[in-house]
Amino acid sequence: MTNYYEWITDYLSGELEEKDKQAFEAALRQDQQLADQVEAYRKTLADLSVLVEQESAETELKATLEKTGRDFFLREETPVVRMPFYRTRFFQLAAAAAVLLLIAFAVFGPKKNNLPAPVYANYAHHYPASFTVMGANEELLTKAEQAFNQQDYATAGDNLQAYLQDNPDHSEAALYLGICRMEQGRSSEANSLFKQLLNHPSYQNEARWNLALLALKNNNKEECAEWLSNIPEGADRYAEAQKLLKALGQPN
Repeated sequence: MTNYYEWITDYLSGELEEKDKQAFEAALRQDQQLADQVEAYRKTLADLSVLVEQESAETELKATLEKTGRDFFLREETPVVRMPFYRTRFFQLAAAAAVLLLIAFAVFGPKKNNLPAPVYANYAHHYPASFTVMGANEELLTKAEQAFNQQDYATAGDNLQAYLQDNPDHSEAALYLGICRMEQGRSSEANSLFKQLLNHPSYQNEARWNLALLALKNNNKEECAEWLSNIPEGADRYAEAQKLLKALGQPN
């Protein structure tokens, strides 16, 4: 029996052969624990990538500021008018102190928080699609599921929309159609689909989470924080919501 857990890193790095990739994605649809493990790995890799970028940016900033300081101290003076020595020395020391204070504050000064600025791609961790078939057009739902799990959101969205025409009460299909439209940049459609699910007890917290993601994608951080704050403790997305709230600089 194949141990698909050993394939996770190769899958995420795109190193699996096509037939192995298809087998692995089929296993993802059948094994929720495996799917959760893949998402955990994906989140970890995304967070590490952002932290590395942030550290690199801070290193560049420090180097630039230090060079500015050195250039200031090493620059030759070409005064037009000579001041008395004690006055010249005073202004030199004052200017040097000002430069040092600016460097120290810029590099080591207080920060609102130590987390990188939140980016949509680092929080858009969508659960793999695994639809419960209702009504007719089972083939459309199957195609939508396969396309979504391959991140082909246009194909998945078109199949889900066609399916919902005959099965308008399939809330899970509506949720995933909203995610497809969000990924496609069709914000108005996604917003409408997610808000329709707010009255559905089984999907309202997932709808709030995706409304928060949609706001984050559109750079509306206040609205994002508002939706996140409405996700109650104990909900599946609560931990992720708290993490994103912290990255937004909001108190828990």
